[in-house]
Amino acid sequence: MSSETSKPLWLAYTGLVLTPLFWAGNAVVAKSVVGEIPPLSMSFWRWVIALTILLPFGLPGVWRQRRVIREHALSILALATFSVAAFNSLLYFAAVTTTATNIALINATIPIMVALLAWLLLG
Repeated sequence: MSSETSKPLWLAYTGLVLTPLFWAGNAVVAKSVVGEIPPLSMSFWRWVIALTILLPFGLPGVWRQRRVIREHALSILALATFSVAAFNSLLYFAAVTTTATNIALINATIPIMVALLAWLLLG
């Protein structure tokens, strides 16, 4: 295997390891601070911080695709509302009454549920 093909493979494995680590870390942090910070505040500030960090990298692409984004603005808004805002808010509300382990286990089932629902609804 050449070094050119091993680098993307290494990056892929790194991403596969870091993704669940970040999700689990999110559950642990949520559980540890839920008594100090209200769930909706956690969700809001999480996305403000993420936007602040990612905006410089993503804004040029968003600007280039502004026409497509404008055409699909309602769909994008619906997806953002349910998949980002509601999901994280519900996760942080769950942290009030359950353990970080339970939150992480529920999060781990999401890809399976998405595939199952896609199969049931879309064939």
